[in-house]
Order: sequence, then C-alpha cells, then structure tokens
Amino acid sequence: MALRRVVAAVSRHPLAATVADCIAPRVAAAAGRSFAATATDRARVAICGAGVSGLTLAGILSTSDRFRVTIFERAHATRDQGYGLDLDKNGQEALVRAGLYDRYWDISYPWSDCTALFGLGGTEPLGVLFTPRLLMRYFPDKCGSQPETNRGALRDALLEALATRGNCEVNYERGAFDVKEVGGDGASRAELFDRDGASLGTYDLVIDAMGLHSTLRQYRVHDPIGKHYANEVMIHGVITDVEKSCPSFAKRFDRFGTVCALGRGYQVVAQRFGGGTGDKRAVVFYAPVGFDVLDGEAGVLEQMGIERPTSRSSGIMDDEERLDKAKAWILSDMGGHLDEVWQDAVRALERVTVRGNYMHGDDTTLRDGLTLPLVCIGDAPRNCGLGGGGNLALQDANELATLLEADDAFDETGAANLEPLRAAEAVMFERKSAFHEERTARMAATTHLVTNVGRGPYEWNDVRDGYSPFGKGFPAWVPFPLVKFALARLGALSKAWYAWDRKRGGGGTAPGSAPLYANVTKLLAAKK
Repeated sequence: MALRRVVAAVSRHPLAATVADCIAPRVAAAAGRSFAATATDRARVAICGAGVSGLTLAGILSTSDRFRVTIFERAHATRDQGYGLDLDKNGQEALVRAGLYDRYWDISYPWSDCTALFGLGGTEPLGVLFTPRLLMRYFPDKCGSQPETNRGALRDALLEALATRGNCEVNYERGAFDVKEVGGDGASRAELFDRDGASLGTYDLVIDAMGLHSTLRQYRVHDPIGKHYANEVMIHGVITDVEKSCPSFAKRFDRFGTVCALGRGYQVVAQRFGGGTGDKRAVVFYAPVGFDVLDGEAGVLEQMGIERPTSRSSGIMDDEERLDKAKAWILSDMGGHLDEVWQDAVRALERVTVRGNYMHGDDTTLRDGLTLPLVCIGDAPRNCGLGGGGNLALQDANELATLLEADDAFDETGAANLEPLRAAEAVMFERKSAFHEERTARMAATTHLVTNVGRGPYEWNDVRDGYSPFGKGFPAWVPFPLVKFALARLGALSKAWYAWDRKRGGGGTAPGSAPLYANVTKLLAAKK
C-alpha cells in the first residue's frame, strides 16, 4: 500500500533481485512451453491461506493443466479483507500471469499513486511523493503505474477466475492446523490435518501462505520467541464517501491517493482504497508512535472505555456507543497538534478498529535439512508488519510459481524437487528479514526520540540530532544548515514538479494514460 511509501520510504533491498537471478534460466526454459496432463498426472499442490498471495499463486498455477490446486482457509468467505495495496511490478506481473490484468483498473482507484506530506498543523503540503511521467517513460524497468488496488475486490476477482477453472478447489472455514511427512526415500509427501486432527489429504507440495498466524511455520523456521506484541498500536477507521461525508477533508485529499501528517509520536495517514472511480471509500490510520501500551490494543481499549472484542469481526466498531468513544479518544490523544481538517476526518469515521501490531521473533531462522515438502511464503516465515508485506508476499508467489512451472519441479514419481525451492525460499526470507530489521530500527529510533523529547511536531533539531521519520539520519559530517536548506528545497521542488506533471496529464495514473512497467508490457505482448 501507499502507507509503505509514507512511513517506510525504504528503497528496494539489493536482495530483491537475487531470486530473479536464480530463476531466470527457468523462465527462459519455460518460455513457449505448454503443459498438458490428465487429472491423475497433475501435481497435487495445497495452498494454506486464501489471502492475496495464496490466491494469486493459485491463480497462476491454475492456468496450467499441470497442477491440481486445493486451497484451505480457516476464516469464512466474507471476512473483511482490509483496504488498499499498491501493486508493484511483481504484483502486476502476477496478475498478468493469473489472467487478471484486464480487471486491474476495475479494482484500482485512478490517480491514487501520489502522496502529499503534511506537518501536523499545516494546511499546505510540505512535499509530494509521486513518480513523474518522465521517469516512467525512460526507466520503465523501475517506474510504472502503481495505483491503490482494493484488496477485497482483488480477492473477489481472483476467486471468480478460479471458479472458472477445473483444477482448483477453494475451501473456506476449513483451515490446516498440522502437517506430517509421509513416504520417504526421496519421495516424501505432506499430509494435512484440520483442527480436530482429521486428514485434509496428502499432497506433493504444501504452500504455507497463512501469514502472521501460521499454524505450520514451526516446521520450517526456528523462532525462540514466536508471535508477540511489538509495542505498537494502529487505529484505523473508514469513511464510505469522503466527498459527501467530509467535504473539508475531501478538499485536502484533492486528487492524491494518500495524504499524511507526521510528527514526533504521531503518524496520521488517510488513503483512498476504492475499487474503481465511483468507489469513494477512504481509510484513516492513526498510530500513536512511541505510545507505551504494554498489552497492545487491550490497553488502548481500556482507556477508551470499551470492552475488548472477542473476534476480528466484533473488533470492527460501527455501533454508535463504541464508535463515539473511540473517536473521542483519538481526538483527545491528538492533543490539539493536528488541525481542524484532520479532526473533521476523525469525526466522519463510520467504523473504527483498534489493533496491536504483532511480530515474529527477531531471531527467527530457517531450519536446515527439512525433507517435508512444505514451503512458506509471505508473512508466514517472517512477518513484515504493516506497509510493504503485501508486495513482498506477491513477489514470493510470483517467483515460486515460476519455479513450479519448470520441467524439473517434480520428478517422475511426482515428488517435489526441493533443492531449488529451498534456495529461493532462503532468499525470500532474507529479503523479508532486511525489511523487518530496517522497520524495527526506525520504530526504535522513534520511540527513543519520543521518550527523550516528547510527542509533538517535528523540529529541525530532531534532524540535526540524527533522526529522520523516513529512516536513518544524516551523517555527522554533513553541515546542518546545508541539510535544512536541501530538505526545504527538495519539498518545494517536488510540489512544483507535481503541478507541472499534472498539467500535462500526469501527477498519478489512470486508465488509458498509465505507463506500464516493462515486465508487464512484455508479458501482455506475449499473451496476444
């Protein structure tokens, strides 16, 4: 999602290209090849988890008769899917391969790939984050259209596509809770079991895409700490129609996909996540950064005077009593630091959810020598936290699908060839670990700053002392007056360039005027 661009602003780690280097020969070998198999010849692949990554992987594999895919999801089919996701070039490539790219702009909000940065009390943006058309034109490998895509609409589009294919089965309210290796001597299979211990079948390969709450990850990783509260709380609420319910905030939104206000101990981000032009929904994220609540959302809910919900669905507070208490707490916690427009947005919220951020242990490592045909992708082996995990999970799915399409992915007995899968899995894990380490270091620095200085607007002294809300501070040898001058000029330049780009049809992308990533263009041409 665009929150990644705001809160993290993290450049792609060098490891991001490593898997591509590993699988490039396999992509070349697979080019132009078609698979044909009978139902008994198909590789039996179980995907545990019907989130975006699991369904996307199923969408790619189900385009080939070589696979028989079974999906197990413990939640019900109507579970809330969250908000938006700004699909990068890997996610968009996965949509092409899954046969869904023609739906892309039906489920994405136009012009939403631009972010306006505000101070806590400012009425004018300090700067704008966007990709100029000039860069898209000359560097299509790195720059392309990346609007906010509605997660729920993406899930529905994937399910609709899978329903038309005869080699995929989706099971909701039927989760996988355990797995056992069967067979052996180089021909291992995996048998899955439900919560009650009943068998869900035996498979040539099991893909764990269950995310943070995976019930199978312990077989693939060693995590001495396990899932635990990360001393962060995120409050998010929804406005169904910003223009209608909150005109003052709609004016600030303008045509941006995301607007945010950042301060010491405050992160407030509003984001459009509608699926298509007519869908005016927006979400407001409020994160009291450095706010020390040791028991997660329970502590915040207690301060709000709200009983802790017993389920994910009951945690969506849309009844008047709880909603009013939650909004009153947010407005009080803002402490007058945010201007009236942000307060209007809070008052306009139609539902609110309070959630603590839970993470896997920092010392998580992959287990060596595992013969069980189980591969973990996405947040299952290592949770990345809010802002970035979705695209990393889709990258995993895309790369794993390429490996499974290779001629040697399964041997003559049907057993999975684990060696290339383990090599790719290790690189995927390191990619997420690098993201996790940078994110946790940034959050630790924020907490330290708030503890020592207090909550409030950012000041130039914060930058001078080596802190930046976007990552590491500046080296000590850089003269501070130069830093201050450069940052101010950079913000002004970004606003001027955005205005210039917008007058010429840019300033974000929309159907019919969206420059594509080079890999997407190449794949679409190959499919014609």
